[in-house]
Amino acid sequence: MKRLLISIIAILTVGYSFAQSYLEMAEDALDNNDYALVIHYATEHLNSYPKSADAYGMRSLAYASQEEYIKAFDDADKAIKYWNKKCEYDLATLYCLRGLIYEQVQDYDKALENYNLAIKKDKKNPRGYAQRGRFYYKKHDYESAAINYKKAHEMMPNNADYTLEFARNLWLLDLNGQAAEILEELMLYHPRMSEAKRIRALIYREAEDWTSFIDLYADYISMEHNNVDVFISTTPKAYGYMIKTISSYIKNAEDEDTRYFWLGLRSRAYMQMDQYVEALADANSMQALVTDTVPDGYVLLLQSDCYEGLYDYANAARCYDGLIELYPNSEYTYYYYNHRARCFLEMGEYEKAEADFQKVIENDMDYAISAYVGRGRMREEQQNFEGALDDYNKALLLNEDLAFVLLYRGRLYLDLNDVERANIDLDKALELEGEEVSITRAYTLLYKGEGEQALSIMAQIIEDEPSAGNYYDLACMYSLLNRKEEAIRALTISFEKGFRSFRHMEKDTDLDNIREMPEYKELIQKYNK
Repeated sequence: MKRLLISIIAILTVGYSFAQSYLEMAEDALDNNDYALVIHYATEHLNSYPKSADAYGMRSLAYASQEEYIKAFDDADKAIKYWNKKCEYDLATLYCLRGLIYEQVQDYDKALENYNLAIKKDKKNPRGYAQRGRFYYKKHDYESAAINYKKAHEMMPNNADYTLEFARNLWLLDLNGQAAEILEELMLYHPRMSEAKRIRALIYREAEDWTSFIDLYADYISMEHNNVDVFISTTPKAYGYMIKTISSYIKNAEDEDTRYFWLGLRSRAYMQMDQYVEALADANSMQALVTDTVPDGYVLLLQSDCYEGLYDYANAARCYDGLIELYPNSEYTYYYYNHRARCFLEMGEYEKAEADFQKVIENDMDYAISAYVGRGRMREEQQNFEGALDDYNKALLLNEDLAFVLLYRGRLYLDLNDVERANIDLDKALELEGEEVSITRAYTLLYKGEGEQALSIMAQIIEDEPSAGNYYDLACMYSLLNRKEEAIRALTISFEKGFRSFRHMEKDTDLDNIREMPEYKELIQKYNK
């Protein structure tokens, strides 16, 4: 909001050619965001020129930026009162300023009233329409926003910002053809306008034109180094082309910082497709580019994900050691503790896992549920079923609508032969999941005796993501249904795709029905090297 206020007031002082030293100093202070000086110099100017609308306008902005809203409104009112045609700016700007201040105090009706007044006072001024369009956009009224931005665009077709916002709102209204046409022309005349490229690329994505999306979005990312998640999540649709494109940016990088950025992006793309060896190689290359002897936090995070994907929990835990040392008091510190605890659990180091889970529970409510669930799973491994139930209960006290925790507790009740409580939990989990295609829903249906439905959901999951972990879950389901040969086939595919969590398999009772089969033992002997 302050940025918008500044953009409004920046217009106020454009064009002054005669000497007004205090006013000029106020303008300089405004450029430097020094609002106390703005107030001082504007006040000095008003001592000599008590009807200076521009001084009142700038001081109004300064007061609003310091959240002194009564003074801000008083000055805005005076700026409007003393405005005349000799001023170097337009009256619409002042009404827009007052509208923006009303937005700051969340009086949206008054804000809209002032934008309407800006248009009423000067119907040929695009600024009022643009500010009203922005207001409607913030309110998610994209149709009204588009109408207003269209008007501003028609009045000032060379204003790229108005054109962009018009196109954005057309896109949000699913009028992709019209939006794309405007954006194409905008990119032609403004090739450095990154946001136009981003929106046009997303329109390609919605049309499933993956190569055009990747080409244009990569161009956008090369300019902004931002909003990369949507780019990475597209990899399953055009994975080979994605890697080829990123690799070309790595090859043509003009400096080490740029190369570092694109290596990180390719590492994440490889991880998206479970290619952890390749992802780890890129992460290691990034570390080699860092001249500082201290390990790089982003690299450590990528490496930790890679090592976990490779079931190398010792090295993953080492990465989390480094992250905790680097960031002992950050907002993510207990995320690192929580993940290190799970690594310790996978290695059977229960005391270390217990200490980390406890540290998370005591210090960070954001990760406490995950820590309770992790510790509950650990206590189940230790045959401490009462302790496991206690942890699941505490997690559900923090949020009673977590389907996956209800699934864990319901399954444990089944193991304890408490069928009534188990069914209550499983039924609620199903209600919460609705028609979701999820592992939680599949397992819940399985434990409810709906094996075919569970397998059907699992088939959909694997179609979307044929990962090693998903094939392992499929093997577990077949085993629980005593469909042993199908379980072995699914487990074989899981190993072929890289599954190596052998200690977890030893503890996993889901596989008990196939554990003594010769084919099972052969798989373990073949892959556990």
